[in-house]
This record gives sequence, structure tokens and C-alpha cells, in this order.
Amino acid sequence: MDLREPLQSETVADVGYRPLVSIGTDGTAAEAVALMKLEKCGCVVVMSEGRMRGIFTERDLLKRVLHPGLGLDTPIVGLMSDDVTVARVDEPIHEVLARMYIGRLRHLPVLDGDEPVGTISIKRAIHFLADQLPQAILNLPPDPETFPATREGG
Repeated sequence: MDLREPLQSETVADVGYRPLVSIGTDGTAAEAVALMKLEKCGCVVVMSEGRMRGIFTERDLLKRVLHPGLGLDTPIVGLMSDDVTVARVDEPIHEVLARMYIGRLRHLPVLDGDEPVGTISIKRAIHFLADQLPQAILNLPPDPETFPATREGG
């Protein structure tokens, strides 16, 4: 099967996205982490007065909180990414995948018009690709002619 057709014709809505998990601008890193843990998600959208102000991800936790040694009581506003790349519900999935790849992003807020309605992750997109080619992906036999270039285990 050729992947071009579903990549071009399937939209974010067709592929699926997680319902919006959000936190207010008055929240802290601890509250965001607790919410991500509770909802089993890798990001929260930061909202204020019904508008998206930013996104806080697992990567932000590592790079902006834990690595510099900040406390979890740090306000989310100083930790979130406020220059947010988004996806739209009616957008072809290949455009979203390209944007994620180019920006090295794992999560994008999904907008319906101007309203945030959820998030899409690279994990969900990869599952979509695997669903399109299950035999090719799930039944790949080992290639006896392939040898590793370097020794495993160092």
C-alpha cells in the first residue's frame, strides 16, 4: 500500500487527537505535572480568559525546571513555550507531521477555528502510520544479509 494517499487525504480529525488538557496562567509546574500524570499526557495547554497562551510539555519540565534546579512551585507562565506551533482539525496529517519534524516537536495544540480543542502527539501520528501499513510494519523479517557496522555493547 502507498502511504501518499492517506497522508494527503486524512486530516487531524480523522487521525484523532486527545481532548484539551489545560491549566490557567496562575498555575505552577507542580500543578501542570500533576495534571499530566492524572490525564496520562505529555503536555498541557496554558489558557487565560478562554485564549491559548502557551504550552508546557515534558521536555519543558526537563529543560526549564529540573535541569536548572528550579522548584516545582515555579509559575507556569515563566516555563511554558509561548510561541506555539499549532495544528488545525481540518488540516492534512502530512502537513502536521512535516511541521512536527521540522520543529522537532512532540505535541501540538489542535485548533478548531481559533478555539483550542485538544492536542496531537507524534506518538498518535506514528500509530496512524502503523495502522496504514500493518503488514509492512508488524511483519518485517530480519534481513540475514544485514550486518551492523559497529559492535553492540561497546
